[in-house]
Amino acid sequence: MRFVRNALGVVVIAATISVPALAGAAGPRNRTTAIDITATCETLPRLPDAPGPVVRRFHLEVSTPRHVSRRGTATVSAQVNYQVSGFPEVVGGIAVQATQSGATSLYFITVGPAANSISGSVQVPVTARPGREIQWQIPYFGQAGDFGIRVADTCVPAGPVVLPPTKVTG
Repeated sequence: MRFVRNALGVVVIAATISVPALAGAAGPRNRTTAIDITATCETLPRLPDAPGPVVRRFHLEVSTPRHVSRRGTATVSAQVNYQVSGFPEVVGGIAVQATQSGATSLYFITVGPAANSISGSVQVPVTARPGREIQWQIPYFGQAGDFGIRVADTCVPAGPVVLPPTKVTG
């Protein structure tokens, strides 16, 4: 565990822990990063009397694999304590950004309405060659719904949430 200063100058706690339940002969297969973050959340379109962007604190946990095989899939699991609205038209989600072989793609972990937190996993196809790495980030999370017009509440962390990379094997 360590204390770090984010882009807003707020000191937050960051930790990377191994998950022994997933241990194989060569050691744990996944790494879990647990971090308290500050994010700016903004609902758009903004209603006339609604407040502007709001800064909130969240706890984020993300598990990334240490190694994956070429042409396989990498499973990334994430959870953030963001409560999703109870309206049936609303979906919550966490964006997972993967960069490999010079290309960056976004994948989404989604949950339905009234979820107490956004949590789940996503399968990312491996395209990088053996010996290369997959770089991971969480650029934003939030919820969106369609009520005749699309309304979204998007939370962007104050600083980049960069996760441990995954090594691609042969």
